[in-house]
Parts: sequence; structure tokens; C-alpha cells
Amino acid sequence: MIDLKMTANKELEKKTFTKKQILLCQKYTDRKDLVRVLLEDDTLYSLEQVDALLKKFMEGKVN
Repeated sequence: MIDLKMTANKELEKKTFTKKQILLCQKYTDRKDLVRVLLEDDTLYSLEQVDALLKKFMEGKVN
């Protein structure tokens, strides 16, 4: 059963989504403000890409 979940998660990460679809995703509920700012309206993103963008932003320096 674990193998099925891992396979499903990997396939989901390969799919791409619009900014609007990502904003509706429960995974990013607490980061909606960042998603709105970091993602472009006309671009498709995988969940892996969104996670990387959020991580890069959160690791940035504060002036």
C-alpha cells in the first residue's frame, strides 16, 4: 500500500497546475499570500517547483 501512495505522490508532482489551481490546494493554505506573489498567472508549475520557490524565498535574507 505504501508503494501505491509513493507512486501516486510522484505522479502528482509531475503534473503541472495554474496559479489559481495551486491557490485552491490545501497543501498551500497557510502560504497563499506567498503563492500569490511568487507565482505568475500565465505559467504552469509542478508542486515540486512551487515548493522550491517557497523554500528559496523563506531562506532569503532580511535587510
